Amino acid sequence: MKPTEIRYVAIVVAVFALTVGIVVFTVPGAVVDRFGPESIVVLESLGQLVFYLVLVGLLGLAYRVVKLHVEAPPGGATVGTPETARGVPAPGDDLARTVRGVSGRTDDAYGRVRNRLRCLVISLLVDRHEYNRTEAREAVEAGSWTDDDRAAAALAETTEPNAGSFGGRLRSLLLGRGWTARDDLRAAMAAVAAVAGVGDRLNSTRITPSRTTVGETPRHEDVTRATRHWNGVVVVALLALVGGVLYEAPGVLLAAAVGIGFAAYARAISAPEPELSVDRHVSDPNPSPSDCVEVTVTVHNEGDPTHDLRIVDGVPPALEVTKGSPRLGTALGADESVSWRYTVAARRGSHRFEPVRLLARNLNGSMEAERNETVETVVDCLPVARPLANLPPIEHIGPKRAGSLVTNDPGRGVQFHSVQKYHPGDPVSTIDWKRYARTGELATVAHEDERSASTVAVIDARETAYLGTGRSGHAVDRSVEAAADVVATITGAGHRAGVTSIASDSLWVAPGAGRRHLVRVRDALGTHPSVGPLPPTADGYSLSQFARLRADETGLWLFSPLCDDAATDLARMLQARGFALTVVSPDPTDPGRLPGAIAHAERAVRIRALRRRGLTVLDWLPDESLERALEGSD
Repeated sequence: MKPTEIRYVAIVVAVFALTVGIVVFTVPGAVVDRFGPESIVVLESLGQLVFYLVLVGLLGLAYRVVKLHVEAPPGGATVGTPETARGVPAPGDDLARTVRGVSGRTDDAYGRVRNRLRCLVISLLVDRHEYNRTEAREAVEAGSWTDDDRAAAALAETTEPNAGSFGGRLRSLLLGRGWTARDDLRAAMAAVAAVAGVGDRLNSTRITPSRTTVGETPRHEDVTRATRHWNGVVVVALLALVGGVLYEAPGVLLAAAVGIGFAAYARAISAPEPELSVDRHVSDPNPSPSDCVEVTVTVHNEGDPTHDLRIVDGVPPALEVTKGSPRLGTALGADESVSWRYTVAARRGSHRFEPVRLLARNLNGSMEAERNETVETVVDCLPVARPLANLPPIEHIGPKRAGSLVTNDPGRGVQFHSVQKYHPGDPVSTIDWKRYARTGELATVAHEDERSASTVAVIDARETAYLGTGRSGHAVDRSVEAAADVVATITGAGHRAGVTSIASDSLWVAPGAGRRHLVRVRDALGTHPSVGPLPPTADGYSLSQFARLRADETGLWLFSPLCDDAATDLARMLQARGFALTVVSPDPTDPGRLPGAIAHAERAVRIRALRRRGLTVLDWLPDESLERALEGSD
């Protein structure tokens, strides 16, 4: 039997018991005269039977109601927090989640974290303290890399650090194996951060992920549902009925009758069927980053009056409300309208508004109808693309430069290359007449061949690159803005530049020059889904676009946070293909958090590894301008 059917049966039984109780208590003489004393005994027995049956049913119903309220509090639809932009994870959040899932020193999660910390501290000892790798491994095994005994034991070969000591056994007994294992890992992480030189920057040694929200925006459908606001009234009324009958209290019975009346009233009014139209207007559909955009929403009631209407506008998940609210609660009569405004802060990217959610409840609030009205509204915010005043030639930060590319082959240039034997058909302008006058032999002068060299800005837009701490946006946002500035600088100097992304659906704008080309680049960087303001929903990437480029004529700027090993593999592959490569790495780490400090140290190891391969890597700090980072590359 369904819960709704159980409630209806309980109400019928309760009404019958209430009727019997009222008759017995109010007119006992008439009952005796009409049916006799034997009938009174039968009615009393029947009343007691009904009472116990109702009592058992009520206990089960009360349990169901309480459990349902605990698991899912009544109130109808949940609207979330549309005022707040959806965030991205911070570097180290994956480590924090893994550590929090550790249940002991023998589970896989503990082993994964331990091996990750061991590899990191060995690399740090090699890079920062001039160990060779054998010496670094021996220091980790011996525990001499740190003064913290617990940290040293956690990264040694044993899986039970301090298990034999009295303190270790006592901690495991009192706090549990899971807690002590996590505490040992926290001590090891703090010690590794100290070796990396960021231990003094820690604000907290807690192992918790950042509080940013991630994931897809939930989809809502048009539904009609019960709010369950009146379920508690039914239980209280039936309990009052049983108590009134048990203790022969007419006042309690009267209160129970009132409660049952309310329960019947809650089901007497049908669900609403709103007929509403919605319009939305934005003050500027093409703002610049950080501009304020005012949104006006108008709702018109084309049907019967709605006594309780709640409206939630579908703010794009990447935009944040800075003034006002996208929510409104009101009542609308027939043919009435309501309008209100709120303001969002523009952010680079193409932002499509989601449907407006309309939640209409009937007069007593027992039923709710949810409708979603789609109003096509798009705000396209393109990067500014400011030319950089001090962008150094790529030859200063890499092996080739934008503009002309000098080759080892003779050709038409301005710089002397060699003197060659004259061949019939050679241009007269290339003949060395002075040599002919001196020796009587014809010869031609060859100059160094200059070819047009292009620059392509490459944006790492994989899901693992969407990382940030909230201080200066996430790494992909910063990469897109920097790529736009670099392309604007190069094309402004008359050279050719293009842009691409490393993603499942790669952005590609072939190298070009001129103002119109820069407009195409800005439009692609602002609207292409592969470099959107939120992480992609598809994994994987392709490097097929690089087959369109000649490695000997192209210089690449790779923008990547370098927060995973796959990013360094990408840089190595591009270098191996022969491209002149410069890496600009926006730093999204927060060394003030313990997991962030580990991610910061791992990123520093990757940067040093790329530099050892001869690559130029610009470490772009969170609060630093790109021009300032480029100044440090000179």
